[in-house]
Amino acid sequence: RVAQTQWIGRSEGAAITFDVASPAADPALQLEVFTTRADTLYGATYVVVAPEHPLLEDLTAEEHREQVEAYVSAAKAKSELDRVATTAKKTGAPTGATVSHPLTGEALPVWVSDYVIGGYGTGAVMAVPAHDERDFAFAKTFDLPIKRVVAPKGTDPADAGPGEEMEEAFTEPGVAVASGAVDGKATAEARAAITDLLAKEGKGAKRTNYKLRDWVFSRQRYWGEPIPIYFPVELEEGSKDPRMGDAHRICYETPIAVAEEELPIRLPELDDFSPGDSPEGCLARATDWRYFEKDGQWFARETNTMPQ
Repeated sequence: RVAQTQWIGRSEGAAITFDVASPAADPALQLEVFTTRADTLYGATYVVVAPEHPLLEDLTAEEHREQVEAYVSAAKAKSELDRVATTAKKTGAPTGATVSHPLTGEALPVWVSDYVIGGYGTGAVMAVPAHDERDFAFAKTFDLPIKRVVAPKGTDPADAGPGEEMEEAFTEPGVAVASGAVDGKATAEARAAITDLLAKEGKGAKRTNYKLRDWVFSRQRYWGEPIPIYFPVELEEGSKDPRMGDAHRICYETPIAVAEEELPIRLPELDDFSPGDSPEGCLARATDWRYFEKDGQWFARETNTMPQ
């Protein structure tokens, strides 16, 4: 029962609406985010949308369109595992859009980044770098503001200190600071109070999200039977050989079964079996094995293995 409950992935939180201030052609355009930490809303300093977000095109200002389109193209070459890895370097691009903070009216910039996944929540997040590790890393990378709005229990709100001095995100429950009427309230109490305030203002509501996790059959390791699947590879303009690191995209949405007469797929000879920093595992580093050319088209083998 515990395994099944965790597999379902139930998250209780709030849906919050941010009005798009610019450069939207439609004055009624809104961006909805889902968060389990509504108590940190006053600490939001920017908003991030996934590369596949349906409103990205509308949100992108013309002077940023070329940069955003190039970023989205590069993001397509990454797997979801690559994108959500906490050790991965944070990348992104400004859209040129701003949204209005639902409680303060402050203009917040909108960025696109692949650490946000389109299939989870709403595909957009309110970024609170002081209290989220990924948001903190992103803010440090792009020199974005950091506002502390939660302090350890027992802290006087007046003594909390500015977020710019933080060396890492504070993600534990505590007490609200620099958060208007909820200052001094414990995290759970502040979360409920801000959610209720948003509901009264027509800017949000309680919500429960469900995400069915993939059934864990494959393994990101060397020992095991190779999965007999491969995928087409799209080379970007000017690229010739994905084995050499040339820009490309693996079309994971188009899996191809290895022909029966080509079985079995043999594992490559490797000197280093360690997982490394990549969530794809060690086989992804065996580029001469992973990538192959057939009838003038490049393909990439599945790098996960079946458990023994």
